[in-house]
Amino acid sequence: FDNGNGNKPTKSSSRSLPGGIMVLFLFVLLLGSGSGLWNGVTQSLRGGIRIFPSRERSKEHKVKNIDAIDEEKISLSENKSNEGLFRAKLNGNEYVYFLGKNVSIFALYLRSENDKKEDVYKLIEEENDIQVDKLKSLWQNGKLLVHDREIWRSIIRQNYSQGEIQLRSGIRRALVVWNSLSEANLQGARDWLEGKKKYLNHTMTINDQVQILLNEFKEEFPYYRDHCLHCAAEGAEYLGEITCTSHLEKDIQRAVRAELRYCSSCSKLSRFVRANDVNSIMQRKYGRCGEYSIAFAAILLIFGLDIRWIYDSSDHVWIEALINNKFIHCDPCEAALNQPLLYSQNWQKSSSLVLAFDKHQAIDLTSFYYPDNSTVATLRKNIHLSPELISSILSQYNFSASNTTITTSTQKAANNRN
Repeated sequence: FDNGNGNKPTKSSSRSLPGGIMVLFLFVLLLGSGSGLWNGVTQSLRGGIRIFPSRERSKEHKVKNIDAIDEEKISLSENKSNEGLFRAKLNGNEYVYFLGKNVSIFALYLRSENDKKEDVYKLIEEENDIQVDKLKSLWQNGKLLVHDREIWRSIIRQNYSQGEIQLRSGIRRALVVWNSLSEANLQGARDWLEGKKKYLNHTMTINDQVQILLNEFKEEFPYYRDHCLHCAAEGAEYLGEITCTSHLEKDIQRAVRAELRYCSSCSKLSRFVRANDVNSIMQRKYGRCGEYSIAFAAILLIFGLDIRWIYDSSDHVWIEALINNKFIHCDPCEAALNQPLLYSQNWQKSSSLVLAFDKHQAIDLTSFYYPDNSTVATLRKNIHLSPELISSILSQYNFSASNTTITTSTQKAANNRN
């Protein structure tokens, strides 16, 4: 037997147990009365006998049930709600806030950031005064951890339909992308491309060369999912997103937000900064479609091709490359070239909106990437996304982009397609 801490049980603690059980059992039989007493005794026996698990199993059980324990604390302490806006004073300093549906997530964040060894649930207070201006201020100052984006969007953009939110999100992100693709920020991509010239030669077609670059890029830049950035353990728990306020993240990496994850293996907090700076992305070599679409766009610009940045409202982005006067689908996360039906057929996805952004204009390409027009029409109807609204909002991007100074390597313009 192993009692879980590596020490074998003593004689007095283990071998005397069966004898005690037999005495109690005989006592109950002698009483011979009612099932009530018998049930009470058997329950006591079950509660007193314990089969000690191995150390490995005990540890696994503890990690697995930490959230269940947290949930129980929440339900029993101070009648706290599990959804809304909460705050806590971290290390006795200013309040930090949490917006989401589960206070136990906030507790994990507080545990990892709190210097004192105390019950973090005692620090959590429910905030009933939810005002748009207040939330915006907290977010901009890096004081708000947003776990649930839907709650955030429903509060911040309550005057917009879901369709208009998608349009404005695409425009906002496109402007960030094109501002990141200035000549001054492309050195990391230039150095990477220089090292790949040995694989390219003039006898190859442009398509073949771009495919080689895609393969090399995917090999060197793995897709970040949820592993801990400290110990590399998989499955770090998502806590939410917070605004980047430091000089390194905000000014050097050009990041707006960082994703926070808690690792139960090492009890540390991972900060996945959503960088928009090409040099930063090329240097750290991990990211998602947002980072990689910017980085590979920079590579193709240096290679001599014009690009368009593609926004899919169903949570994916990629680029198109202008090859032989035609824009070709190009996804660096998948090393996929000229596979426009990858998402609708291979991934079995559907989407209400796909937009292509060059430096000066935006066009709707939803029907090209998702040719099932009836499904698209249904999705758009559900979110109040009309052709008139699309045209009106996209014209604002045209105006915005024409008044934004953006320098790129090429100045071609074409709307032809394979």
